[in-house]
Amino acid sequence: MKDYAKTAERGREGEDGTTTSRTLKERVSIRTPVGDFTIRLKPEWHRKSVEYLTDLAETENACQGASCKLYRVEPGFLVQGVLRSYVVRANKETFQFQKLMEYGDVGWAGGSAGPDFFVYLGEKPATWLKFDHTIWGTVEDPASLEVLEKIVKMDSHTPGGPNTMRFLKEEMPIHVA
Repeated sequence: MKDYAKTAERGREGEDGTTTSRTLKERVSIRTPVGDFTIRLKPEWHRKSVEYLTDLAETENACQGASCKLYRVEPGFLVQGVLRSYVVRANKETFQFQKLMEYGDVGWAGGSAGPDFFVYLGEKPATWLKFDHTIWGTVEDPASLEVLEKIVKMDSHTPGGPNTMRFLKEEMPIHVA
């Protein structure tokens, strides 16, 4: 785990010594056993996170085995997972974007730079989260939101007892495409 493969170049050096930026994906699909959901990536919100998602989508076997999965659900609040890769170098930057999370927004969990992420499914803007999460995308369409709402209703439990985090009974493997 300590040695990650180098990711695709972040830019290419031209003959005049200038660097041109690379093309980023506009959206990625998260494939799950119960359906796919599409995330519209927002480089204007956080470019480094979008570069990481682009690399995950473009690199063969970037999310293999149990490295990418959904594991936590909180009805009316979130679906949470991890986008860990042993092939693509992880994003290490956070950014407190001056936007409250709204229904369908996607960001890094725990105020970190990933690899844990969540999709916010609350009805109202998440005022209690303030601006502590790096937001890098939004769920693109109603069909994708339906998949997430289906996942949040799947069998889950609170191993820590009442009023603690709720986890899927079985972690769900995912793939970024």
